[in-house]
Amino acid sequence: MPSRSTGVINQDWEPVVLCKSKPKAQDLRNHKAVNQALRSGAPVQTIKKFDTGSNKKAAIVVNARKLDEETEPAALQKV
Repeated sequence: MPSRSTGVINQDWEPVVLCKSKPKAQDLRNHKAVNQALRSGAPVQTIKKFDTGSNKKAAIVVNARKLDEETEPAALQKV
């Protein structure tokens, strides 16, 4: 059996504060973390980025003739 000390036992009443570190941005983007936040009702911010991941050229007006007809005066149009 362990031996006990014969001295007086004192209790420390000082509060202990435990602080968690902030989650990293990479961890917040994790799909598991997002799903857990959605399930728990926490606010989730979604941002749709414009033209990301596309390597497309600017769209060319397919029907340029219609635009030309709309901008020309009626007297110049062919009948």
